[in-house]
Amino acid sequence: MSLQWSLPRRQPPVSAGYASLIRSLRDILASEPALRERAAWQGLCMAAFGLFWTSIALRLFQPPFGLGQRGIAVFSLAGATGVVVAPVAGWAGDKDWSRATTRLEHAAVPLALALAWVAGSPDAFFPWALPQSMRLPLMGLSAVLLDLGVIADVRCRRFLDERV
Repeated sequence: MSLQWSLPRRQPPVSAGYASLIRSLRDILASEPALRERAAWQGLCMAAFGLFWTSIALRLFQPPFGLGQRGIAVFSLAGATGVVVAPVAGWAGDKDWSRATTRLEHAAVPLALALAWVAGSPDAFFPWALPQSMRLPLMGLSAVLLDLGVIADVRCRRFLDERV
């Protein structure tokens, strides 16, 4: 027997149209400052995350990195740090360290983008020269910090929201 036939039929009591539901978001955003703040921060985090991981393969292919397909694939394993970060952030939320952890995460995202910018900038851009041997590890560190900031923020925000 299929699940479709065994579940009770449920109809929402409100029959508002799509346009009226979208308009109702304006009222919700106007009355909830916490929602505005969290939506703005998550939008910025996801924009930074998407921008970084969308463009990093093209940047790693170009000089000074000059990585091929395999090198870029190995570099992308830095994105797997989210698997480690999420449970740790959940643990920090359980310990009621959400506010301190969130502050660290809010610092991690801009720091990660700054490190990626420094690692990927041409030598002539800075008065001091960054050694070639430091560029790829610095870019990897920026990827780890970005994942840490974005993924852990989502986890800790969930705990903050449950306590409000």
